[in-house]
Amino acid sequence: MRWVLRSLIFSYATVFVAQELIGGFSFGGNSQQTMLLIMLGIALLNMFILPIFKVLGLPAHGVSFLVLNFVLTLVILYVLTMFVSDFEIVSTELAKLRIFGYVLPSKELTVMWATVYSALVISMVFHFLEWLCDKR
Repeated sequence: MRWVLRSLIFSYATVFVAQELIGGFSFGGNSQQTMLLIMLGIALLNMFILPIFKVLGLPAHGVSFLVLNFVLTLVILYVLTMFVSDFEIVSTELAKLRIFGYVLPSKELTVMWATVYSALVISMVFHFLEWLCDKR
């Protein structure tokens, strides 16, 4: 039960962070129900990715695992746009970023790039949070 609850909380946090950083998600009229469905889809992916990868003999840690997880997150986001009617990914604009005194210009993102960057943020933040809670 703790495993499921932790995955749901981490999924909520990752979707929230991706929405704040990228801003490419539109949850429609019933935003709380749509957010719950998106959160559930991301949580199910991340709960069962390690057991499935271990059964198939795919890497369960390291850079190759992160790349495969990013690709699967990208696919899940695309599939969720088809099955959840109120959820869509929209084009967005990244605001100016200031990193160590250097200002990066704002960038206009198409729907495809907003999906790619959102999937990258979701997969990296989720596994960072998992790494923080690792008991080993």
